[in-house]
Amino acid sequence: MNILVNLSNYFISCAVKESLEKSSKNSDKYNIKINNDPNFNPDILLLDPNSLNQDLVSKYPHSKIILIDMGFKKEKLVTEIIRYKVSGVISTKATLFHLKKALRAVYEGQLWLDNDIITTLLYKNDITQKGRIKSITPREKEVLRLVCEGLSNKEIALRLSLSEQTVKSHLSSLFKKFGVKSRAHLVSIVIGVP
Repeated sequence: MNILVNLSNYFISCAVKESLEKSSKNSDKYNIKINNDPNFNPDILLLDPNSLNQDLVSKYPHSKIILIDMGFKKEKLVTEIIRYKVSGVISTKATLFHLKKALRAVYEGQLWLDNDIITTLLYKNDITQKGRIKSITPREKEVLRLVCEGLSNKEIALRLSLSEQTVKSHLSSLFKKFGVKSRAHLVSIVIGVP
């Protein structure tokens, strides 16, 4: 997996690169470059709000973007996700384990939203008053939050002490309520991405 780490702080970029390389195993081989390298073809751009810009995104049109959320207001965050077609958002509170999980999920074509961000969007957001999520049950909200974290049905079942079939039933209900056919589409609707 080719990753371009282009954070506004060079020291932090180096620390992220070193941490990922030291923790790399056979299943997760990382080829990481720091800052803009014209001869590098990254699969993923790891950016922060200060380094996210159209020029950089245009140089790597086929690269997926993971944004490190450094305190965006929720409206600004949703706007940036839509504007730059961001595939993942991770909190500065995230562990290395979660960063690696986010990289893997986005690399495989999934969306990744950190738990903190999902919580903000689901519970501290006026989407509920607008009725988009109003009709889902508390258990469906829990399932939705875990889906957005990238957990599989089996992992969700274990986390919530449910059967895998019950998780599938909740997902089926969520798909119907949101009018979607896939997990990725469900997540994109929750965060407001068309």
